[in-house]
Amino acid sequence: MEIAKIKENSEQLLFGIEQLIEQTGRQVAVYLNTTISRLYWSIGNYIIADMQHEAHSQYGQQIVATLSQQLMEKFGKGYSYTAITRMIKVAEAYPEEMFATVSQTLSWSHFIELISIEDSTKRLFYQQMSIVENWSVRTLRQKRIPIDSVDYSFDLLFFHRKLNRLIAIDLKLGKFQPKYKGQMELYLKYLQKHDRQPHENSPVGLLLCSEGNTEHIELLMLDEKNIKVAQYLTALPDKQWFIDKLNRSIAIAQQNVKLADEKELAREELIIKKTKNN
Repeated sequence: MEIAKIKENSEQLLFGIEQLIEQTGRQVAVYLNTTISRLYWSIGNYIIADMQHEAHSQYGQQIVATLSQQLMEKFGKGYSYTAITRMIKVAEAYPEEMFATVSQTLSWSHFIELISIEDSTKRLFYQQMSIVENWSVRTLRQKRIPIDSVDYSFDLLFFHRKLNRLIAIDLKLGKFQPKYKGQMELYLKYLQKHDRQPHENSPVGLLLCSEGNTEHIELLMLDEKNIKVAQYLTALPDKQWFIDKLNRSIAIAQQNVKLADEKELAREELIIKKTKNN
C-alpha cells in the first residue's frame, strides 16, 4: 500500500517537473529564434547602411562574396554568400520596428520564404496568414503541380472540414482575365485525380483578384461552376486603411499568443501547487 502511494506521488512530481522542463524548452527556443533572427537582420541592415546603393552592384556583390568567405572561416557555413544576400533582402523588406514585431512570432525561415514574394501586398497577405493561422514554413510554400514535365503552381491549398473538400486559392494582381479560368480548371482536375480522397467532395477553386470586373465573370458563368472569383481588400483606394487593418490583426495575434502563454503558465502553476499539497 505504501509502495503504491510512493509511486503515485512520484508520478505526480514527474508530471509537474516534465511540464516545467517542456515550458522552459519552449521559452528558450522562442528566445533563440528571436535573437538569431535579430542578428541576421542586423547584419543585413549594417551592410545596407555601409554600402548603400552599391549593395546590389557588381562591385558590391564582390565585396559581399569576399565578406562571406571571411565570415565562414571564423564562424562557419551559416554565413555563405547566399545567406548574407538573404540577410540583406530581409533588412530591405522589413523596417526595424516591423521586423522586431513580426520576429516575435515568425522564424527566420519564414522570412526567407516571404522575401521570395516580390509583390509587397502579396507578401503582407502571407505574412499575416502565417501569424494568425500559425502556418509552418512548409505550409507557406506554394502548392506545386508537375504535369508533363512542366511545373505549375498556385498560392494556397486548404481542406475545409465542413464542406469536406479541398479549396485551391490563387492570388492575382489586377483584374480577372479569362485565362485564369483555364489555369484553375487544370489545377482542380489535377487535385481531383491525385489529391482528392474517395469520401471527399470535388475540389473548389477561388481566384482572388486585386481589381474587380464583374462582366467577364458573368459571361463565363463562373458563379455556376466550381470556380469562384472575389476581390481582395488591397484594391481599396485607401491603402492606409489596409495597413492599419494588418497592424491591428498582428496586434490581436500577439495578444492571443500572450494570453495562451499566460493560460499555460497558470495551468502549470496549479499543477505544481497540487503536487506540493500532495
